[in-house]
Amino acid sequence: MSNDFTIGHILHDRAASFYWSGTGWTSIKSFYNGAAKYRLDSGTRIIDPHRYLLLNDQQPYSLEIDSPTQVESLHAVCAIASF
Repeated sequence: MSNDFTIGHILHDRAASFYWSGTGWTSIKSFYNGAAKYRLDSGTRIIDPHRYLLLNDQQPYSLEIDSPTQVESLHAVCAIASF
């Protein structure tokens, strides 16, 4: 029998320019006052105030924000660990 526990975070930030590439935990991504471009194995997705993105645990992706205004981000992140 394993002992599982969940780690959760809500992340909030603003940026007009940002780039990141790698993998992360399971998360829901949303953006306001602009958009962000995600590159995934399945293609490119533009996430704006009318859309959200669900990423799987350890799914590779890149994120790019290039905007004349501050784009606001809100992310719910969840990790389940076993020991």
